[in-house]
Amino acid sequence: MCIRDRYTTAAKDKIIIYYKSIQEYAAAIYAWAQNTGRMNSVESLVDIATSSGNSKEIFYKVPVDIVKSACEALQRERKAEVFHSEDTDPCTCLLYTSDA
Repeated sequence: MCIRDRYTTAAKDKIIIYYKSIQEYAAAIYAWAQNTGRMNSVESLVDIATSSGNSKEIFYKVPVDIVKSACEALQRERKAEVFHSEDTDPCTCLLYTSDA
């Protein structure tokens, strides 16, 4: 097991420590979307991280900032799009096949 960390603010006054790489979380979220029929649907990052239906997933109950980073990694791979909103949950994610 490898423990990773990163600062969450420019002032370096907060740090997140996590046990998987962002890429591992991203792969798990993408596989979850494929396996549960959630491809091409918009999912709240909070729901991805906290839904009791995801209790066996590696991303269950991890900080939403990590889920956001994982979805942003998928966005760079053209497998997702992250939407920022001030009206509802801070962020949502649309996951789709890389062929889309």
